Amino acid sequence: MSTLLPIEKDLESIEFINKSFCLTGKFSSAYGNRKAIENIIKDKGGTIKETVSQYLDYLVIGELGNTDWIYSTFGRKIQTTLENKKNKYCQTKIISEQQLLSFLGNE
Repeated sequence: MSTLLPIEKDLESIEFINKSFCLTGKFSSAYGNRKAIENIIKDKGGTIKETVSQYLDYLVIGELGNTDWIYSTFGRKIQTTLENKKNKYCQTKIISEQQLLSFLGNE
């Protein structure tokens, strides 16, 4: 589950306008499936990226994880982001589906 992953603690806000998001894992949201979540992010001014880079703003981990991940707890997108975060210029925030949804509800 995503709760075992290296997600941001004490997240105060999520910005959407002109921010980039990459989604990984399977989503179980009341808002809909992964595509529906992507559309909500776009509607709020964010962009969706298929891959991670050191310039990505948010990596969102689906609550259900993914049985296809290459590691026991996470996959390449998370691994790459963790490696990128070792670079002081990488400011990507790793967040859970629930964190994202909590801020969608506040909008």
